[in-house]
Amino acid sequence: MSALIKQLSSDKIVWWSILASLGCLLLSLSFIFLFYKALPPVLPLYNQLPWGTERLGPKLRLLIPVVICFAFLLSNAIISNYVYEKIPVLARILNVTTFLIALLTAVFVFRIIRLVI
Repeated sequence: MSALIKQLSSDKIVWWSILASLGCLLLSLSFIFLFYKALPPVLPLYNQLPWGTERLGPKLRLLIPVVICFAFLLSNAIISNYVYEKIPVLARILNVTTFLIALLTAVFVFRIIRLVI
């Protein structure tokens, strides 16, 4: 694990995108846990579905995008560690993409919570 951190911290773009992704995920989690008791039992999570009860999901499902984004972060960090020696641009693209996914996940969480509170 230490070698992974040392390898990835040598490139500033990769390192800062990983830190920014973790920051977005921690901010999303803290926002969820801060307002968890104030949230209604069901939230409008599935906005692409037709109007009605199909759009609603339990408030615990608000954690699913954050968990999926964290899984992307871990997998892309491991992949970029292996790829960095041969193709450093690919490692940078993977991590910047992960940051964008984390940022959009944070926006999704903030908008859903702001919508219902």
